[in-house]
Amino acid sequence: MSDDKQDLNDSAGGPFKEEHREGTPIDPMENVHFGDLGSEFDDLLKNLDGGANASLDGEFGTLGADEIQRGVSGLTEPELGEEPLGPGEVAFGVSAAELQTILKALTALLKFQSATQRRCRLTISSSGVAWHGNTGNAFIEYVTRGRPTNLDASTSFPIIVSLADLYAAARTVRHIATFRIKEGALRFSADRFQRPILTHSIKGYPTHTDTLRRGVETSVDRPQVSSATIHKAFFFLSRIAPSEEAAPHFNYIEVKDAVARALRVSMGAQVASAVFEGLNLTFKPRFLRWVIPALKLRATFQIWHSDKFCLFRNDELTFGFELAQQQLPKLPGTFNLSDTLLVPASAFATFVQRGARMFRERGRVIIQSDEQGAAALVLMADDAGETPRKLEMSLDGHRTGTHVGPLRLEMHVEPLLRTLSMGISSANIEIAIGSKAVYIEEPLDDARLSVVMTAEVQR
Repeated sequence: MSDDKQDLNDSAGGPFKEEHREGTPIDPMENVHFGDLGSEFDDLLKNLDGGANASLDGEFGTLGADEIQRGVSGLTEPELGEEPLGPGEVAFGVSAAELQTILKALTALLKFQSATQRRCRLTISSSGVAWHGNTGNAFIEYVTRGRPTNLDASTSFPIIVSLADLYAAARTVRHIATFRIKEGALRFSADRFQRPILTHSIKGYPTHTDTLRRGVETSVDRPQVSSATIHKAFFFLSRIAPSEEAAPHFNYIEVKDAVARALRVSMGAQVASAVFEGLNLTFKPRFLRWVIPALKLRATFQIWHSDKFCLFRNDELTFGFELAQQQLPKLPGTFNLSDTLLVPASAFATFVQRGARMFRERGRVIIQSDEQGAAALVLMADDAGETPRKLEMSLDGHRTGTHVGPLRLEMHVEPLLRTLSMGISSANIEIAIGSKAVYIEEPLDDARLSVVMTAEVQR
């Protein structure tokens, strides 16, 4: 850690308060797992949080690779067969591949709604069809551009349909899906298969985000930023931010001064990257359960925001969510660092996983080093005396810096496990030690991830 890293402002009463001296701030970023241990980190963190995230895998069915066809972007000519369009009837076609992409985008958001609330708004106009999903304070929208057949240039109208009905219809498509609309009724056909799709009243469909979206100034030029970097940053920070029930005043993710960060009572994490430059926003981490999958649908995005709403956009795909008028407490700008431990990454991660599995949230990990820091480190895990169980091993590692005398470092297993979920690409984990906390960071090509967590340090 070097003195030229970005300072973090101090805040009285904030976490990790420490005397300011010459030292190093924290920085951050990424989610590179230890070899094949990634799924184990996921399972352990889910268990510690009290359960896995909501998932609808299989609820709408799955599509085999042979069912997904290569398609074109935008609307296509509808396949009308021997039944031409009647007066006032409008039709458009969508390729099988693009329809699957549309449903994937809508499902990312709507799968967290109750089954009866999973409804989509199709807005048909002379410029195309906008497929819109909404949860009240967040939305996702996919636009298929082109002019529907038999639609007057000045006409535009919405239709509300069930996502489950669209999904069931899409399973029959091999080439082109044709939608025919007349007097508010919607009929679907594909490859000689036909079925009506039930439409619902536009009344009651949430429009709050429509209003918030109009308040975001998108005429200002914003750079295209890497979805992969944003995905890695948000995915990691989502593991740090606590639940609303656990700590409502920390249940936020904040982006400011090119740094995204999250806090718990006993730890804080940051991701510093150029992709966050020009952004100043705070939001609830619950949005990330669908934002993270949505980011995978495009390689880059442009990001705009007002003080109330954030908007991501790339070509056909746009999504957004409501922002919070909140600020996280500040961490100290500098820390009094003494020395550094270097421990083998894979072996240390395995030990922490075993400790978490054995002792759950009551567990603690203890590292002991001799007076010179030359002998093997002693690692122990227990539940602070609640039971006689104990896990112990020796580990090749060493101390660097101006260390004096033996060292005993005690950390809670849960924040340590969350820290290790950032992934360490090098062979060794570097644990920098202060008087009341430890610091771990992982630099990447386009970002830097770092964590600070409380610890008991005895010398």
